[in-house]
Amino acid sequence: MRIGKVSGIACCLILLTAPMARGYNEIVEKKVFFLDSYTTINGGKIGKILVGYETYGKLSANKDNVILLCHGSVNNSHFAGRYDLLGDPGAWDKVIGPGNIIDTDKYFVIASDSITNVFPNDPHVITTGPASIDPATGKRYAMTFPIVTIADFVEVQKQLLDSLGIRKLHAVMGFSMGGMQTMEWAARYPDMVARAVPVVAQAEQGPYSIELKDIVQSAIRADPNWNNGDYYDREKQPVEGLLVALKAFQVSALSYQLLQREFGRALEDPNKNPAQSWDNKFKVQAFFDQKLRSAAKRADANSWLYIAQALNLFQTGHQATLQDGIARIKAKVLLIPSKTDLLMFPDFSRDAYKLMKSMGKDVDIFELDGDGGHSEYQHIDKAETKLRPFLN
Repeated sequence: MRIGKVSGIACCLILLTAPMARGYNEIVEKKVFFLDSYTTINGGKIGKILVGYETYGKLSANKDNVILLCHGSVNNSHFAGRYDLLGDPGAWDKVIGPGNIIDTDKYFVIASDSITNVFPNDPHVITTGPASIDPATGKRYAMTFPIVTIADFVEVQKQLLDSLGIRKLHAVMGFSMGGMQTMEWAARYPDMVARAVPVVAQAEQGPYSIELKDIVQSAIRADPNWNNGDYYDREKQPVEGLLVALKAFQVSALSYQLLQREFGRALEDPNKNPAQSWDNKFKVQAFFDQKLRSAAKRADANSWLYIAQALNLFQTGHQATLQDGIARIKAKVLLIPSKTDLLMFPDFSRDAYKLMKSMGKDVDIFELDGDGGHSEYQHIDKAETKLRPFLN
């Protein structure tokens, strides 16, 4: 087993599972898409947007072989290959490549970083958000950056595809927040999307998830060094609040079975009992503290607030009701929840499946069976018997 690899993967920052097999045996580069300006769906003005993106495979002459991949809330567009020989493989590396489920001999695969990405300090993330310079003032946006939605993420992706001359999508796929983007794509551009595969996602953000994100946001705001978001030029940063926010989100992205198996009640040091000192910790406490402090160095507290708010505002299609949003979908849909998910419960996908069925949609469902919780998205290959024919 491999324990404790810090990763930018989806809602699970730390992998507690075996390493993925190599699928896309290529060195990849992060490309840059640029917009002079962007107006959010709620009328907010953003000047000069930059987002990074990666591609795998070749675009067909008719530009009709495109699969768009959408990443999770604490991830980036690195889905396959490596940035260098010693780099980490992408989030879905083992299912992308020649002859694989996402077959790069057939498909041109593209993925982009979200705006307001949580990790603007990661050298492999290119994003525009509160940590960026506002060209109108020459200063960081901080909390003056407009509130954005999942629909805005989709709109920026749409303009990226437009710039490449892509008018049709063979499929849109994504996990966690990326699964929400997948649903939004299917509802917002029904004539463009042929197939949609939301993985460990939900069709709208419910009250449980909204309150969880409020805990995340409150942890950041409670840090005195947050200073109402105005901390970029200060010596002290809101590291502790950000750390608590990452911990709260991380534990919800795993399952109790997985943590029980990996840690049990083991102590960090067998000779240091937590009953004897507050400095003595259980192994699970020390592990998450160490790994998430490392992740926090690449993260930005304000950006986390914006991503959490985008998640809370999500409802498929951004229509008056969920039914109105789903009514717009024409694509074939394959829902892939995780049976042990404690963050986006499988019931959310089951309910969406029933609703879509009742509305006459072409929809199917496959449930990932494992104790990885929300992080089961890593094992999307378990859905091969459904997914491969669905894509083909």
